[in-house]
Amino acid sequence: MSKSFVEPLESRRLLSGSVVVDTRLVGGGATATVSSVGQKIDFEVWATVTGSDADNTNEGLQIAIGSLLSSNVAGGSASGTISSTVPAPFNANGSQNGSQVDLDGDGDLDVGSNNNASASGFVFARSASMTTSGTPVTGGQSFKIATGSFTVGSLLNGVSTVLSFRPRVGDGTVFEADGTTTSNLAAGTVWATGAGITLKRPGAASIQGRVFNDKNANGIFDGADTGIDGFRVFLDENANGTLDTGEISKPVSTTGTYTFSSVPSGIYRVREVFREGWRQTFPALGYYQVTLAYGAAARSQSFANTDTVLIKGNVFMDANVNHKKDALEPGLSGWMLYIDHNNDGILNKGDDWALSDAKGNYRFFNLPAGTYVVRIVQQAGYRQTAPAGGSHTITLAAGGTVSNKYFGEKRLK
Repeated sequence: MSKSFVEPLESRRLLSGSVVVDTRLVGGGATATVSSVGQKIDFEVWATVTGSDADNTNEGLQIAIGSLLSSNVAGGSASGTISSTVPAPFNANGSQNGSQVDLDGDGDLDVGSNNNASASGFVFARSASMTTSGTPVTGGQSFKIATGSFTVGSLLNGVSTVLSFRPRVGDGTVFEADGTTTSNLAAGTVWATGAGITLKRPGAASIQGRVFNDKNANGIFDGADTGIDGFRVFLDENANGTLDTGEISKPVSTTGTYTFSSVPSGIYRVREVFREGWRQTFPALGYYQVTLAYGAAARSQSFANTDTVLIKGNVFMDANVNHKKDALEPGLSGWMLYIDHNNDGILNKGDDWALSDAKGNYRFFNLPAGTYVVRIVQQAGYRQTAPAGGSHTITLAAGGTVSNKYFGEKRLK
């Protein structure tokens, strides 16, 4: 191949179009396991060109310039060397396979350049003319612009290593979208990195924990708390809060314990499957975000659940006496709310009570399923405006929760 050649970019009609470059395993796939020094991971680099219309026959590609990098996530899974080759028809005059150099300072040999002012050193895929015979995709076509391999030099104990293509900034690509030749320099176009390849070591990490009955609803395993069976814990790969097909899950033991063994390094969201009649009191987010290096163990990832009910509300200054809390009406702190167990309108010995906090919020969180009347202890200098009737009557099943039980107060002059 000849020396680097940069084709002059002519004045072209501005349009909307995109070139997104993915790095894929040969035959497809985005994840590979690295297990030994000298192992070679073969891959392909594909540029997908799309336009603004539904016709996928009027897209093409002539030039794509960029770099190939191996990037370590949380310590990485492997260090190594990348090599690349530009295949036909993108190996025409001016194309180049790229130079091996450490682009990101991690000790690995990448391919490409950090100097966007010159095309020298980059992976430079160039066809002699606009190539339109790619692989059809929705709204466009994909073109294989390079093949490559990553050779493992050493195994690391971090999370993962990612192989990806980084587009050259500036003159990076010449392509055809909706039948019109353009470049990434034209307004409205996209020239971007797509999906990469994630390299991980074989599973050697573990995640352990317990699901327990939080009898006093304080979120801590203490006192008379005991493990609960019948729950299922799972690794929420897509972070949607639901156990989906293909996601790893395990039922807890009869004592509520669970263990995920031989887990590949990575970042995981650990959740429990909701169970009727229970509400979760810990963790606060409803899940654990766990980063596992190779061979690491994440312990004490426990889930607290209670079959008690939760009643929440707010005491507020009803300045305009419209019997509802408006946006600018402040909460009132230090007001006593109580569960009127015998419904006599009086705070008696044995009634559960709570004080409103600095924002006027209150809650009752350690009550069994049942029907409850919530009242407020009236203070001098105020008149109650909400709720109608002066109290809230609430019925909750085991593990039930209710919010927004407001008490309005108007200051007397």
